[in-house]
Amino acid sequence: MVLVHFDPEVKEEPKDQVLQTNITDSNNLNITELAISFITFFFSRIAFWFYFGIFIVQTCIQTPLYPTTTIIPLIFTFSSSIGIYILQSYRKRKLNYITDKKKVRVRRNHQWVEILQGNIKPGDVILLKNGDTAPCDVVLLATGKKFQIAVNTRIIDGKNQLRAKKPIQKCDHFQPENILNTDFQINYARTSEGNLPPLTERVQFDGTVIVGQEQLNISNEQFIEKFSIVYHTDEIIVAAVYTGSDCRCSLHSKTGYFRSTLLEKQLNRQNMIQIAFIFILSMVLATVSIFYRDISSSWPVLDDTPNWQYYTYSFTNFLVLLTPLSPFELYLMIDISLFIHSFFLKTAILSSVNRLDELTHIDSVVASKSLLIGTLPPTIKRIYVAGRMYGRSMTSQELSETGIQGSSNDEFDDPSFFENANTPEVSLFLEHISLCHQATVQIEKDFISFISSVPAEEPLLRLASKSGVTFAHRGPNQLIYLKGNLIRNTLLATGFIQVPNFEDTYVGQVTYIPQSKQHPRISVIIRGKGTGFIFTRWSVEEDPDLEGLPLHELKEMQSQGLQVTVLSYKQISPESLSISGSDIIQKFSEIERTGTFLALVGFEDPPRDGVLSFVNKVRGSGIQMILASHGPIRTLTTHALSLGILKKNQGTSPLRGNTQLEIDGELERMLSNLGGFDDALLMSGNQIQNIIQSKVKNVPQILKAFTVILIDKCQPNDVQLLVEYIRKQGEMTIIGIGQSITDSGFMNASSMSITVSDDSPTPMGIISDLTVDRFDQLSDIIFVTCQWLYDRITTMINFTIPRDTFLGLVQMAYQFQVAFSGTPLFTAAHILSVLVFTGCPAVSRSVLNKRVGEYILKNTPQKYYLRRRKQPRLSFIRFMISSVLCILGAIFSVWFKALVDRDVRKPYNDTISLQQFRYSMSATFILSCVAWTATQTDTWTLYHNISLFGSLICFFVGYSLVTDNQGNSQTSGVSSTMSGNWISSLSTFIFPICSIFLQFSYTLFKRFFEQEKQVKAQQPQLDNSPQAAIV
Repeated sequence: MVLVHFDPEVKEEPKDQVLQTNITDSNNLNITELAISFITFFFSRIAFWFYFGIFIVQTCIQTPLYPTTTIIPLIFTFSSSIGIYILQSYRKRKLNYITDKKKVRVRRNHQWVEILQGNIKPGDVILLKNGDTAPCDVVLLATGKKFQIAVNTRIIDGKNQLRAKKPIQKCDHFQPENILNTDFQINYARTSEGNLPPLTERVQFDGTVIVGQEQLNISNEQFIEKFSIVYHTDEIIVAAVYTGSDCRCSLHSKTGYFRSTLLEKQLNRQNMIQIAFIFILSMVLATVSIFYRDISSSWPVLDDTPNWQYYTYSFTNFLVLLTPLSPFELYLMIDISLFIHSFFLKTAILSSVNRLDELTHIDSVVASKSLLIGTLPPTIKRIYVAGRMYGRSMTSQELSETGIQGSSNDEFDDPSFFENANTPEVSLFLEHISLCHQATVQIEKDFISFISSVPAEEPLLRLASKSGVTFAHRGPNQLIYLKGNLIRNTLLATGFIQVPNFEDTYVGQVTYIPQSKQHPRISVIIRGKGTGFIFTRWSVEEDPDLEGLPLHELKEMQSQGLQVTVLSYKQISPESLSISGSDIIQKFSEIERTGTFLALVGFEDPPRDGVLSFVNKVRGSGIQMILASHGPIRTLTTHALSLGILKKNQGTSPLRGNTQLEIDGELERMLSNLGGFDDALLMSGNQIQNIIQSKVKNVPQILKAFTVILIDKCQPNDVQLLVEYIRKQGEMTIIGIGQSITDSGFMNASSMSITVSDDSPTPMGIISDLTVDRFDQLSDIIFVTCQWLYDRITTMINFTIPRDTFLGLVQMAYQFQVAFSGTPLFTAAHILSVLVFTGCPAVSRSVLNKRVGEYILKNTPQKYYLRRRKQPRLSFIRFMISSVLCILGAIFSVWFKALVDRDVRKPYNDTISLQQFRYSMSATFILSCVAWTATQTDTWTLYHNISLFGSLICFFVGYSLVTDNQGNSQTSGVSSTMSGNWISSLSTFIFPICSIFLQFSYTLFKRFFEQEKQVKAQQPQLDNSPQAAIV
């Protein structure tokens, strides 16, 4: 047990008194963990080990190229990775700082002072107001009105409902006017990682408050977890008990930095192929070199080196010469591109730069229901009473179906309903909703607000108040006081409601029967003179049994994505009023089922801003949606329909069975119909373990075939297991979107985690990969920025790999000219300069190019769907075709240039030198690469022009200055000599022209076949895909 002293006069406290401050350093990796994470990330790149091995070879034995060809790429790539990791660490700390820098008012030296939230520690008394977020785990001491407060614990436990918290009773020392001078102590159990309950259970808080000679008990009724939102019309006094990593939300919001992305895995696989190709080609060239050595055995100068030693020497030489075939610098170029893109996300904070590319090829989006639904109470959309349907505003389902931009958060405002408020049926309905509830009222300056643990009661009470019946308060013996001017011609007008005047009305003694598992309804019994009435309210999803329900109107409401509540009443006899005993619930349930139907009320949980548009685009782009909830399947499907995740006429395929055998049978049935699903798959959390353990083949493909997966009655670990299984076994890119601690499991298991903060601090916002303010911002990032990014990165890959392959194969082709002696055509300086001057335009293009306009991408999510169906970025077939073309092109270019340039120095009775041939090949190579980049450019900006043409100018001017100032007769005047020969210059420009021609030919060829393919396949595919209206 921990005894914390709350002294209004701050003085130096014992070291064992201060447990820890509230600064969330526990969410950050320390330097050691950061270093280990970085090393794991960097060393996971296969090309690093290859370049490092070549560097060791170059330093140990003599090779044709200096070690700079490997050490410089290693240094630059290593530096870029360090820079990105430093940026990620800074951004994570920035998120912590944003949370910790918020100011709160605490008690210091008998007065209220403002301090940073991160400086709160156990022993602080904190003053909160309506709508504030709990800065740490606290206990409620008192409120200004001495009433209980409402606490929105949705961020913690994923439940979208308010919970009532009671201040400590019978103690005036904690009131705002007395707390500044009150000295007290709290004795409670300190939490630790070992005794914190799992996320599925509440924190059990138990302690005592000692004030003078009094000792008061405190429990969960006063305990409020961090990040909860408190609601009260007056001041709220709380005391800090758990801070820092003692908070459960801080403990469960830890995660590591390192996780390989799909792009990293693809590049590693490609590099493994390239490295294998290098080894095979080096062995072939070394074997050929032995053959040439045998031919030259009759030369005057004989080499008596053993064949095996000569073979080893040749093999290492060719291994070094062909090193550029492994595009290690591609990691550097992609790192730079992603780093720059991370600054294009406006107010979003990207704390995991390397995972931004995951948003370009999303297969599935998983989210909790509580994230998509707003924090506002439910709104009333439809009311069916007295045989008439009221309500004219559009529901969220209708907004999603039509694609109309609008809000569904409006109040019920049908004028015809208020005009009929005085009719008997509507009056009885208003009295019903004014009496059948457990809400409390708060009145301040004639403004009345209602707080209830049942979200639906608040809008009902507001509607009644707006119609002229205002629930005022409860008096002694459960008397309920009403205010209003109703015409008393209803069933309650005699003996149940006393009307001294039309301003003050009270109802006789009432008895509540709360909702529970055994009693899924809320009822209130009103006792009169010898008889009574019972008012009942319940959800159709919980209990659909009642005679006389209007089924047509009920189905109409449900088809609009509304949660339907039924209201009924029944006059009961004196014998029923005297029912008692253990079976009272069962007996009253029988009475309630025989009640008279009164009304249907259609509620809607307002979605967050931008959710409908986001879901529409996700569905229209063919991305699978996984929605999870702890509630029943009926409620989940209603919410899915309301949010547009389920379409109005879309079918559902429930996964039946609880045993492994039954689940396997269902999966076998689905496998036989694979490819024909447009239904939503319904499953429960307890079936996930059986799915994962199933021995049926292609289970991930079965799950991937469904456009929507709804998971009901699930625990956080259930969704996490399913996401891990689909991501690893199905090789899918899954994006986890959440904000609560219960979402942390599937967010950490997903390919990329995203938090939508809504400008309020959330525990997952500190450690997620991407934090955005709104869903429309996330929509723009995925469907605009990341579509540009996909094209940019793909073009860079398709340029860099063939460029490096061609560069390495030119070295190989040159060996035909030098009898496979291992003499390099390009030196280390040439190789590095070529990579730099051709890489800069490619990076510029990867940052600035926009192939499709922003407006088109925003309003055509189908483009994301069609692009995802194309061939992947890196394929073995493309690599083989590219390699064959590069081999042929390298051999032809070296032969052709050698043939054309051999007579350059004929006027001097000399042949072309190696330095002149290097310059000619370098110029040809750079011009061809820049020409290829230019043909791929759609957006010509000043920066891109500078990068493109500046690279050419820098190469030619720099080459001329370097060679002319070396003082070497072999290199002096190389550029001027080669440029002055018109035949050599013409042959140099033939290659970029051919490059442009081939690129345009390939584009036209590809476009023609894509159009033919789309004509045949696009329409059926789009009909079977989850297409949505264009927003």
